[in-house]
Formats: sequence, C-alpha cells, structure tokens
Amino acid sequence: MKKLSLLILLLTVFLFAGCGSSEKNNEPGLNDTDLIEDADIETNDEEHGEPAADGDSVEPQRDDEEPEGPTDDDTERDDTEEPDGTPDEGSDDDEDGDAETPEEDGDAETPDEDSSVTRVVDCEWLPENAEWYGTGTIEQTWNGTDWVPEAFGEYSDSEPEENLCRFKCSEDLAFLYYENKCVADPCVEEDPCGALVNSTGRCTFNGYDNTYACECKPEALWNGDDCFSRTIGGRTWSAEIEHKNWAESKTYCENLEEDGFSDWRLPTVSELRTLVRNCDKTAPGGSCGITDECTKHSDCWSIDCSGCNSAEIKTNVFGDGPYKFFWSSQSDVNNNTELVIAMLYYDGSIGYLQPDNNQGHVRCIR
Repeated sequence: MKKLSLLILLLTVFLFAGCGSSEKNNEPGLNDTDLIEDADIETNDEEHGEPAADGDSVEPQRDDEEPEGPTDDDTERDDTEEPDGTPDEGSDDDEDGDAETPEEDGDAETPDEDSSVTRVVDCEWLPENAEWYGTGTIEQTWNGTDWVPEAFGEYSDSEPEENLCRFKCSEDLAFLYYENKCVADPCVEEDPCGALVNSTGRCTFNGYDNTYACECKPEALWNGDDCFSRTIGGRTWSAEIEHKNWAESKTYCENLEEDGFSDWRLPTVSELRTLVRNCDKTAPGGSCGITDECTKHSDCWSIDCSGCNSAEIKTNVFGDGPYKFFWSSQSDVNNNTELVIAMLYYDGSIGYLQPDNNQGHVRCIR
C-alpha cells in the first residue's frame, strides 16, 4: 500500500513538471533559441561538467562569483558601453583626488619667466608697539626671478611712498635700530633738556646708540651730558673741530671767521688742559709739569703726564674724542727733530707728536 502511494505521488510530480514545461514553451515572444542562449549564460554548464536536467531549476549565479571568461554578449558590451561614473582614459577628472587645485595664497608655483603676474600679500615682521604705514598689505609683481617689492617690514621716521612695507613706532616711542624694537623715548618721557641753562630745550633721540642730545644755544656745546659754555677763563673756543696736520691747523685757525670774529689761533698746552675732565693729574693745577711755561720734554714731562686710564668719561668738556689728539701751539726739539705738544682726551694724557702726523685735530681759540 505504501509503495502504491509513493508511485502515485511520483507520477503526479512528473505530470505537473511536464505541464509546466509545455506552458513555458507556449509563451509568446520566446523561441527554442532564446531558451538555449539563456540557459548557456545562466547555468554555465561547462563549469559544472554536466548538462542541466530537463525541468530542473537553474541556480542563478551569485554576484561574488566571477565567470572564467566573458561571453560573446559581454565582449560586445565592453566595446560599446562604459559603466556609469567611470572616467575615460586620459580624462581630466582624477579618480584618486589628484586633480589640480588652486594653490593657497603665497604658495603658488613660480610663474613663467615671461609671465606678468601680481599678487597681494601681507607685510611681515611688525615689532611690538609698532604700526604699519597704510594697510599693512602690498601688491607684488613677479620680475622673472623674485616677487618685488619685498614684504619684509622696515622702520621709517616718515611716511614712505605707496606699496612699501614700512612701519613706525606708536606714539611717544622711539626705534632702536640695532635691537629692532620700539622703546620709551627719553626726550618725551623725561624731558632732559628743559632744565639745562645753555639748552634751547630741544631734544633728539639717537636710535643707533640709544642716546639723546640736547640742542645748545650758540654759546655752548653739547658734551653728552650738558650744554657746556664755549667760554672758559675768558677764552672762547670755536664751535667746530677739524682733522689736519700741525701746519694746516695753524693756517686754518688764522683764516677762521666765526661768530663775527677773525682773531682765532691754535690753543696753548695750558689752554688745552682747561678742557680735561675726570683726570686731576693733567687738569689745570695738576701734577703734570708741562705748561705754557715749561714745554721741554726732558725737564717737564713725568709719568703723571700719562693721564688717567681709569677715567670714566673719555672725552673733554665739549665731548671731543675719545681717540683724538689735539694740537697745541708749542713744540720742543728732541735730537734735532721738532715735536709738537698734543693732548689725547681719551685718558687726559699729554705727549709729543711729529708735526706732519695726520692723526692731529684742531679746535681754535680766541
């Protein structure tokens, strides 16, 4: 009984499969050739090694399985179609993101030599407590080698021409050149010249050596600390000094016209000593024996005439020096050679120089 029931079931399945196949073959628009081509493409019988059984369902190929080779239809499609979104070979589009992009400002490639290119850049290097003249930007032009003008900032005490990176210190500050910074201006902050008797009150800051100078009245000279009167002991000194040998210095003073006077001359050694400061040995009344009355080296010179090496201020009362020899009008003869008495204000020393020595300087007196 069981065998009979199983036989009937198998017969029913066989008949059902035959009916389905007949219906499929009768569908409009399909023929035997179409079915065969579809089976070849979808089942890949050669890969499995045996033909598919009639009526067996065909397992569709999974996406992750790659056929051994393209079919005729695939080859035909490759020759005529491009997958969407895939750039042609040589396309300007760069799939890897390597396509050219505009360079950031300031990092552009060096232009061609013949190109005329300009750009606007920010000025660079502004010290603390300083400000740009203008906007702080300039337009640069490529000249074939460099971008000009330079964007590096420089100090200027007056407004420059346009398109230059120039800066000034903020109000009431002064610029130190060798330190490249803006500092408090002593002329403004302290007003050091206002209280000086022989000063006009005008003060000028020197940004190269961080000093200031007061403008003196015509009858005085600035020595670095004060406006010192040009009249000492009833004698008046000329306002200017010159660099000449002894003979030229004598001629210069004899021909000088200054302050409405023409009776100028070379000073004596005692008059030169009135300009010494910070060295008692060679100041007037000091222990050095060389004076107007005693000029002979063998009789009057002593070690005290070598001056004071420890003097704090290496100039005379007018600020002359430090390494300047000043001629006197007196001389001495040593071994048949004429030697002229001179004073070095660096250390206040008194010595003797040959008259043709070009190290000599002159300040006239009347």
